Amino acid sequence: MRKRLLPIAFVGACFVFVFSCTKLDTTTLGQDLIPEVDNINTFADTLDITTTQGYFLPDTTKVLYNEAHAVGHLETDPLFGKSDASIYFQLKPSFYPFYFGAAGDTTRNPGGGPGPTLPVDSVGVDSVFMCLAYTGYYGDTLTPLELEVRQLYDNVFKDSVGQEQNVNYQPTSLGNVLGSVTLDIPSIKKQVKFAHDKDSATNQIRIKITDPTFIYNLYNSDSAGIGAFKSDSLFRAAYNGFAIKQKTGGSGNAFVYISLTDAKTRLEIHYRKKKTGRPDTTYASFALYPTITTYGQPSSTGNGIVRDRTGTPSATGLSDYLFIQTSGPGTYASLSIPALANRPNQIIHRAAILIESVPDAVSPATDALFPPPDYLYLDLKDTSASAGNKWKPVYHDLNPSSPYDPDYKSGYPFFPLSGVDPTNYGGNLKYKPDGLGNKIGYYNINVTRYVQQIVTKQTPNYPMRMWAPYSLIYPQYSPEIIPYYNLIANGRVRLASGTHPDKAKKMRMVIIYSKIP
Repeated sequence: MRKRLLPIAFVGACFVFVFSCTKLDTTTLGQDLIPEVDNINTFADTLDITTTQGYFLPDTTKVLYNEAHAVGHLETDPLFGKSDASIYFQLKPSFYPFYFGAAGDTTRNPGGGPGPTLPVDSVGVDSVFMCLAYTGYYGDTLTPLELEVRQLYDNVFKDSVGQEQNVNYQPTSLGNVLGSVTLDIPSIKKQVKFAHDKDSATNQIRIKITDPTFIYNLYNSDSAGIGAFKSDSLFRAAYNGFAIKQKTGGSGNAFVYISLTDAKTRLEIHYRKKKTGRPDTTYASFALYPTITTYGQPSSTGNGIVRDRTGTPSATGLSDYLFIQTSGPGTYASLSIPALANRPNQIIHRAAILIESVPDAVSPATDALFPPPDYLYLDLKDTSASAGNKWKPVYHDLNPSSPYDPDYKSGYPFFPLSGVDPTNYGGNLKYKPDGLGNKIGYYNINVTRYVQQIVTKQTPNYPMRMWAPYSLIYPQYSPEIIPYYNLIANGRVRLASGTHPDKAKKMRMVIIYSKIP
């Protein structure tokens, strides 16, 4: 089973990173508190940051099968425009050749589809539901969200067994609408009863399939005429998968998040079966099978996301602001700090990049509907000829308790094995009052050890990339996906840039240091 982890071996004996004259005040690292500046022994400098807006085109972020998938539509975001999210996945029987009821129950009543009308006590379909396991939302819960189910026709998707498509994926063809639902998002958590009150579920979205031809073909797929239930390859040829998407022309101003591996995500086929000569109502389920089984290949999945920022400030760019939207497709900011170059050797007690959000004064209610990303992240652009302008992690500060080497040359892994430690590194969203009763979101990113390396060893002062990733990948070292802390497409924020006129808000680096005699 593939996991969204970084399986990098810890190679060799433990090394110790050695800094010359690098005494650090570790009691303050990673905190909002900073050492006292007395301008006798301890000093403070504020360095300007040059910032530029950037966009991920294309964004190759993937949502793995066992992670929350977004579906829905964001309509009214004046800063970032519109967004659509669709889910694509294969639900399959648990065995082949598959049949409904007992093996001898061959009488069919397709429940309204083509074919003969049979007695009510015959084996037959009562109803079919697409069921989705709900895990949360992002956006406006008061506006109803309209979703629809379509059959997916795409041989690339069908044949990409066990693979996750990236967020740019859009199927080549979709079939007719099989069913639709209008969601009142707050009510999803309520218990829903089904199967004539014999079963129930909470946190489940249920979409009734109403297309009679689909129901008829599905229920009769074990017949000689269709035969799709005989094997996994025949089933995938007939049923490439399903798409869950915003209803064409429908309302919606939110994403809902779905777990595909939860047992509550399934295609339910409710039917009558014979039981000691009498019909009995029950249901069968098709589910996601993410790994190879005795019966067939893994299911394919995808979470396609489309952004339309046309005509918005985030698209046109404003020098005083930076617009960060969580991947994917997301946005980023390029940062450079020229004053770090050729800085004299000092004892760096703390070096931090201070980042503050700027609420939308025109539409403050929108900021409440679409809050900022939970975490920002900073990495470095290796501009050396051998690196080919690849990105790499920032040195030392991601996790001091888990040694790593962004150059991947010392025997350490290139990324902390235990992941980023936000307690030290920062990057996590915090709030502070603005003096008018409002809360202002802000981020501090700790780069103390990285700056110490620059001033002590005169290592390169790399350009930086600041963004709100869903996941990370450094392909020059490994194809594996590294998890980060944001949900897919969850969060957007307007930040004060390095040229913002308010010096108290502008993005800047603060360095607390002592001189070396």
